Amino acid sequence: MTWFLLFLAVNTAIMAYIIRQRGLFSVEGLGTAFLALGFVTDGIGLLLMYILDLGLVDIGAELDLRFLPNIMLLVSLLSFYAGLAISGSGRSVTGSPLTGEKRKKVLFLGYLLAWAGLSAKFYALYTWGFRSVGDYFSGLYMYQATKRGGEFFDKGLDLALIGLSLIVAYSGKNVAKKVFCVAALLGLSFVLSPSKSGINGALVTLFATLYCFNRPMVREFARPAFILIAAAIFFAGLGVKTQVKYQYSREDSAVSLAGEDIYLSSIASLGTRMGPFGLYRGYSFMVNRMTDDQTLFMGTGVLGNALTSWVPRLLWPDKPGHPFNSRGDLIKEDQSIDVYGNEAPTFAGSVFADAGLLSLVPYSLAAGFMFGVLKKVSMLEAGHDYLLRIGYVFLAVQMGNAFAESGVLNIFYFTVFTAALVFALYV
Repeated sequence: MTWFLLFLAVNTAIMAYIIRQRGLFSVEGLGTAFLALGFVTDGIGLLLMYILDLGLVDIGAELDLRFLPNIMLLVSLLSFYAGLAISGSGRSVTGSPLTGEKRKKVLFLGYLLAWAGLSAKFYALYTWGFRSVGDYFSGLYMYQATKRGGEFFDKGLDLALIGLSLIVAYSGKNVAKKVFCVAALLGLSFVLSPSKSGINGALVTLFATLYCFNRPMVREFARPAFILIAAAIFFAGLGVKTQVKYQYSREDSAVSLAGEDIYLSSIASLGTRMGPFGLYRGYSFMVNRMTDDQTLFMGTGVLGNALTSWVPRLLWPDKPGHPFNSRGDLIKEDQSIDVYGNEAPTFAGSVFADAGLLSLVPYSLAAGFMFGVLKKVSMLEAGHDYLLRIGYVFLAVQMGNAFAESGVLNIFYFTVFTAALVFALYV
C-alpha cells in the first residue's frame, strides 16, 4: 500500500502541475485533466475499498496489477512534460475580448460554423440512411461503431458547438440569446452526439471558447448555480443516453425515465471510465499482459496509425483500422472481445503499446513538444489571429478526451483537421 500511495501522490502532483502551469483549457491541460479523472478516481476507489474492507476485490492483487503501470505512467508524464518544456511556450494565452471589426467577423464566423456544422452533421446522418430521431437512436451504437468515411461531415456537430459558443461569447448583455444558445448547445449535443457524455463535451466547448475569446465571461458561467444545474443536466442526460445507446435498439427493452433507473445507468456509465473498475484498470491489464508476452507489442502499429489516420478513406479505401479495435484481449479483465468496439489504452498505454519503454519515452516527448508548439503558434501572443484561436479551441476540445482515452492516436488526425478548418475559415 505504501508504494501505491506514493505513486498516487506523485503522479497526481505531476498532472496537477501540468494543468496549473499550462492552463486547463490548453490542449495539454484538458487532456491531462481528463487523464487525471481516471487515474485519481481509480486510486481513491481502491483506497476506500481497502479502508472499508468491502471485500469486492483482492486488494493485494489489484495493487500488484497497478505497480508496473504506475511506473510507466510516471515515466510517460515526465517525458511528456519535458517535451512541453522544450517547446518553450508557457501558460499565457490570449483571452481578452475582441472589439470592433474583429468582433463582428468572429460573430459572423460563429453563425457560419453553427449553420454549416449542423448542415454537415445532418448530411452525414442522411447518407448513412437515418431519416428520423427514432431511427437514429435505434442505430446509435452501430453507427458509432461501424461508420467508415465521411468523418469530416460527421464532425459537423463539434463545429456547430464552437459556433454557438462564439455567439455566446459576444452576445453582450443579451440574456435571451445566451440562454437560447446554451440550451441549443446542450440539446443538440444530447440528441446528435454518438457519445453518451455528449453534454459534457458541449460544456467543455463552451468554457474553452469563452476562456480563449472572452475570459471575463467565464466568471459569469462559473457561478455555483450554473455549475450545479449543468452537472444535474449532464448526469441525467448521461443516464438516459446510456439507455438509448445500449437498450433502445432492442425490441424487448425500453428507455426508462424513472429517477432510480437514470441514476443507475449514469453510475454504470461513469464506472466504465472512472473508479477502480474503469479505464485505468484496463490500461493496467494491458501493460502487464504485454510485458509478460512481448509478442503482443504492436511494433509500429500505434505510430503508423497516428501518422496516417488523417488520410481520408476516399483517397485510401483500405486504410488500416484503429489498432485497438476488438482488442479486449489486451484490456478487459475477462479478455472478452467486442468486434465493434475500439478499446481505450489511455495516454500512457498508447505510447507503451508499440515497444514498451522504447516507444513510451520518445512518443511522450514528441507529443509534449508538438502540443507546446501548436499552442505557441496559435495562442501565446496577445492579439494573434482570431482564426488560429478558433482552430486552437477546436483542437483542445477534440484532443482533450481523446488524449485521455486513446492517447497519441489522434494527434495528427485532429491537427490536420484543424489546419483544414482554419484554412476554410480564412477562405
